[in-house]
Amino acid sequence: MEALKKKIQRQKWIRLHQQFKQDLRLKKFKYVNILYCFNLFLLFCLQIIALFFFLKGFLLQKTSSNNYANSLSNIDNVLENNQISNYLFNNDSSLFNVSLNQHSQKPSFEKSIIVIIDALRFDFVIPSNSSISPSIQTSQFYHNNFPTLYQTFSSNPQNSLLLKFIADPPTTTLQRLKGLTTGSLPTFKEAGSNFNGNDINEDNLIYQLFNNNKSISFLGDDTWVSLFNKYLNQNISYPYESLNVWDLHSVDNGVIMHLFPLLNSSENSFDYINLNTSTSLPFSNSKKQHLYNNSKNWDILISHFLGVDHVGHRYGPSNYEMIPKLNQMDSILKKLIQNLSNDTLLIVMGDHGMDVNGNHGGDSIEELESTLFFYSKTPILNHTSNDLLINLNQNKINKNIYDITNNGENYRSVNQVDLVSTLSLLLNLPIPYNNLGLPIDELFLNHFNSFNHPELSNFQLNLLNIINLMKNQFISINQIHNYRLSNPDLKNDIEINNQFQAILKKYHQINDSFYKISLNQTASEDEIATNYFSEQIKKLILDIKNYQSNSLNKCQEKWAQFNMTYQIIGILLFFSSLIVLVIISKLIPSVVISQLNDEFLSSIILMIFLMVIIFLSVFLILKPTTIFESLLDCFIFSIGFGIFMGYLITIFDRYSLSWLKFQIKNFAKDNDSDWSFTNIASLIILGFVYTSNSLIIWENKIVNILLITYGVLLKKINYNLAFYHSISFIIVQRLSSTVKVCREEQINFNSKLMKKTLIKNSIKKYFIDNYQSASFKLWFQKFFIRLSYLVLVYWFLEYLEVNQDVNVNFFKISVNIIKEFKIWIARIIFFISMVLGSIAWLKGPLCIKLVSSNADSNDINGKNSKKILLGYNNLFGSTYFLLILNFLIMILLVNKPLGGILILLLVIQILTVLEIIDILNLKDNMISIILLNLLGLSYFYSTGHQATISSIQWEYAFMLSKSIRFPFTHFTLILNNFGSFILVSISIALIKFWKLTPMKETKPISLISKIIENWLTLLMIQTFLTLISMIMASHFKRHLMVWKIFTPRMLMNLLILIIMNVIILFIGIFFGVSRLIYKVNQVFG
Repeated sequence: MEALKKKIQRQKWIRLHQQFKQDLRLKKFKYVNILYCFNLFLLFCLQIIALFFFLKGFLLQKTSSNNYANSLSNIDNVLENNQISNYLFNNDSSLFNVSLNQHSQKPSFEKSIIVIIDALRFDFVIPSNSSISPSIQTSQFYHNNFPTLYQTFSSNPQNSLLLKFIADPPTTTLQRLKGLTTGSLPTFKEAGSNFNGNDINEDNLIYQLFNNNKSISFLGDDTWVSLFNKYLNQNISYPYESLNVWDLHSVDNGVIMHLFPLLNSSENSFDYINLNTSTSLPFSNSKKQHLYNNSKNWDILISHFLGVDHVGHRYGPSNYEMIPKLNQMDSILKKLIQNLSNDTLLIVMGDHGMDVNGNHGGDSIEELESTLFFYSKTPILNHTSNDLLINLNQNKINKNIYDITNNGENYRSVNQVDLVSTLSLLLNLPIPYNNLGLPIDELFLNHFNSFNHPELSNFQLNLLNIINLMKNQFISINQIHNYRLSNPDLKNDIEINNQFQAILKKYHQINDSFYKISLNQTASEDEIATNYFSEQIKKLILDIKNYQSNSLNKCQEKWAQFNMTYQIIGILLFFSSLIVLVIISKLIPSVVISQLNDEFLSSIILMIFLMVIIFLSVFLILKPTTIFESLLDCFIFSIGFGIFMGYLITIFDRYSLSWLKFQIKNFAKDNDSDWSFTNIASLIILGFVYTSNSLIIWENKIVNILLITYGVLLKKINYNLAFYHSISFIIVQRLSSTVKVCREEQINFNSKLMKKTLIKNSIKKYFIDNYQSASFKLWFQKFFIRLSYLVLVYWFLEYLEVNQDVNVNFFKISVNIIKEFKIWIARIIFFISMVLGSIAWLKGPLCIKLVSSNADSNDINGKNSKKILLGYNNLFGSTYFLLILNFLIMILLVNKPLGGILILLLVIQILTVLEIIDILNLKDNMISIILLNLLGLSYFYSTGHQATISSIQWEYAFMLSKSIRFPFTHFTLILNNFGSFILVSISIALIKFWKLTPMKETKPISLISKIIENWLTLLMIQTFLTLISMIMASHFKRHLMVWKIFTPRMLMNLLILIIMNVIILFIGIFFGVSRLIYKVNQVFG
């Protein structure tokens, strides 16, 4: 009895000892995990600091002058002091007894109405049919639905002018508004601020209007308020939120409700608004009376409609929604023209066009070509002959100037930078100081006409109009010259300066000739002299146009100054992070890294402190402003350099340089030299892609070839199961590469495919044993499958919203109800998957099931039965995969139907890769990580994305809210654009987890070290690719395609790297892997 007690006591102490050891091991594991998080966060900070310096040196805004034009800025001081040229500006011409004094007369118009129709592409407003454009297919959706502008121009040529309006890329709304009001060029960096516009701190047309006591009323896009709020009359300005591209009508309805009352018109605004909107538009009689009372309190009325642009973003131009929207805009302008007063000028314009998908931001023809229309009831636009316009434009325009054939391919066009000088001169305002454009010819070649000067002959009128154009053009280039002289980057351009001096000299000569002719009263009868005089003026006009064109080209070359010092600092710091990643992921064993974590942390903190003291002291004493622009930049650099030195000192304190050299030599000998060679070759190929704009364009094809090549190489291995999975991998990859994202019309096919083929059969077969466990079955069938059905409901509602003809004929559901249901379904899916799903994964059981197996069929009582743990062989992999399902369901929702199918194919390929790697025992080779990274890139392209601004699917920003709400708007956009990389980043842990049993290499610290080593390898690969793209973007900074191809691709790599760091650090290590390893060790010890 005493022996039994001792035995029980001994067993109790053994259990307590084992429990103590387990608790100690888990506490140490927690400590190591926290150290890993801190060290990886510091490495992430080093990369962020490197990117800060590189981008600050690469993406600089253009140098703008802070000078503002005044009333004298339009006339050069040299001309002021010239008694002969002064004759043209300040005296009446004795030649024809008419005043040529542009700046002493009243403006041509007392009031102006400026109507901006966002994304009004030029071919939307001109007729199109098979006889006019035989080579162009006419669209029922956007052709011939906006006839008023062209009809007015055709029937009233003396009152109107319709032109093609060419924008400067990038064609984002904010940049276009800046260009339209300053007359200057946009920058690529400013495109990123399209969601966060700031006050314009340079001279602009709105400021000049305000400074000259003009009352400005504004209606529509609230981007104007962010730019010009202090100049607008707040009593009669009504901005509306602009960035919700899913809302097609609220902004337009708001503009319409206030527009006609401000015109003191009897028109009923409700006749033109679209009530198919969720935004109520109450309009009380008192408010209407307030607008009527203020109808005379404005001088400039600006209205910015957004519906056309939002239809493009939401559905694309080839959609039934575009027809009523264009018809609505057409009706508004028709009534606006009818209600226009005689002293008012109407200007209608688009800020940019749209591509075939309804997007903009790039530099395709469809995105650059917009519309410009002028109208006045006063017939001052008595059109000049085509021959004169052709002659004045050096035959650069077609003989049939206003040619609408082939969608206006050869139609007369003007640059958007020309608008500011045109309106400034028409309204008698100083031209904004940074303007780079010229006044539009037609509007100044018709200043003198038979309507306002019936006493003059056509010959006399033509001569005076040419003189008027020359004078106004000279005023414009004089302002350009003043701007160039004040700009340190442009003032020393000898070629352009000499060109201006030659024009000035020729201008004096013409002034002298004009003065001599005017002294001779019979000279007006001498057509030979006046013809000669006219030809000289035409030549001068051509010289002025050449000067402006050359000046604009030179400004485009120098619009961004590159700070090469900052670029080099950024590249070197980024390269240092790559060195650290190579050493800690491939050269030093992962177990050793776990032991060095506390040394890393202490060394980094010490070196940051030391480097900050050293660099700040040097900066404050020597003030090397040629290196750092500010003390803050020096401080940030010292932190980054301190992090790098902290890693380096710890590594070389433990290892010698010769040992590292030896490790580098063996770097290519992972487990299999052939696979290692293939891995290195694929990385070189991917890096080589960034050396050519053509290779970047076709990167998706290159990635597809690499993936299929890997599949073929894996297929050659003599394992039947590996052969089967390799063939599956190749087939799925080929299928995904040939598919493009479908529209919602294909939802019926996609829903059936998703429900019956992919979800229930393909994924399930990888978890045959685990599928029997209660947790996996519950998670997969009740959670994932049912949420997938909700996704299908969302897609179905999307289909009804897009195809209103189907909705009206069969379902008759209000569009407002559809939108509300969609938002709530999206919120439910995100809440369940993000919040409830994460809590359930954290607190739920492991994916195993204990079952009994009878050894003998006669053993009825089960005395001889065996206990079997189903799912034990893949416990880690199956349980971790449930976490991936949480993100998978959200990423499915933020994709189009076929995009969702492709994301499921990505998951199947990831599981196929895991099976192959396990069968071939390649878990310690880089091949699996490279394959997953390639898959992320491949499916980025397959799901309809490109490294361009215009390919961003902005509509998904408003899935969870009706307006911009941080962080929901940004989160859905990130999931939509980078969903494939998020899935790949999380799935890297499965390489080690796959087919891993709790009793096999499951020491917590050793296991998490191996997994983090794989994550560091992924970061190493992406850092390498990002570094190459940074170097190439810097190298090609003067390349024609730098802003269209090289820079967007480089920025895409930066974003991918940042997202990978965040996912790995917070989702992978902190939340996912550490919690799973801890839970398994609690159960199995």
